[in-house]
This record gives sequence, C-alpha cells and structure tokens, in this order.
Amino acid sequence: MENATDALKMAFAMMMFVICLSIAFSMISKAKETADTILWYSDKTNYMEGPLEEEESLKDGRTVGRDVVISTLYQSVKNGTPNVRIILRNGTTIDFPKTGTDIKIEEVIEELGANAVFKENVQEVTIAGSYKIAEDGTKIVVSREGSSNPVKVYVTYTQQ
Repeated sequence: MENATDALKMAFAMMMFVICLSIAFSMISKAKETADTILWYSDKTNYMEGPLEEEESLKDGRTVGRDVVISTLYQSVKNGTPNVRIILRNGTTIDFPKTGTDIKIEEVIEELGANAVFKENVQEVTIAGSYKIAEDGTKIVVSREGSSNPVKVYVTYTQQ
C-alpha cells in the first residue's frame, strides 16, 4: 500500500512538473510576441508610405521642368562649379559651359522649348584629396590635398 501511495505522489509530482513547464513556455512565447509588437510599433519606417516606390521612380533621375534647368545654368555661370549637359529629344547635346566657345544662356534657353520636361541626373566625381566611404555609401572627405574643391559636379538633363 505504501508503494501505491508513493507511486501516486510521484505521478502527481510529474503531472505538476509538466503543467508548470507548459505554463513557462506559454509565458515565454507571449513575452516574445509582446516584444515583437513593441519593436514593430517603435520602428518609424513601418509608418512610412511608399518609400520604396519613390526610390524606384528616382532611379532614372527626378523629373524637372524647364525652370530648374534654367536655374542650374545660371548657377553654373555664377559659381562656375557644375558642368551641365542637356540632351534634347531630337538627339542634340548641349554642353554648358563649353570651353573655347561663347554659348550664351539665352541661346540655350531658346532651344529648350516652352513646356519641356527633363530627367535630372547629378553625379559627383572626386578629383583630388582622399576620402572614406561610409557604410551607407556616402563619401566623407578626409583631406583636400592641393585643391579647395576636390569634387566636380556633373548635371545631365535628358528631355522626355
């Protein structure tokens, strides 16, 4: 009779152990689910609408009007930094400023057309100094060896 009572005590202890183990795993899974939910709501990118669509649409460059092209031309004359190339729909290429020739901005503006739409591509080329590339792909200038402006900017407008 003592053996049967001991066997019942052991069976009860095993049953309690299995129940406690089940409750522990249930609580751990609920805690993980809660932590995942909190992390999802704390991530600001989950609330952004369509950033991937916008990045896809900017692969060929942003769409700009004639006013942006004219502004860039005037800025290139004022600052002397960006080299502007305009590719018209008929295949004509206008490089501005062209070395050795006197192309006036007014002449270029006349060739653009009244309601012209362009795709703008901007490229920066490092021509002097040393730089490091960050994890996100940006260039950080470390030294400007012998040049006050180690970056050349090329802007290309392609008429649509």
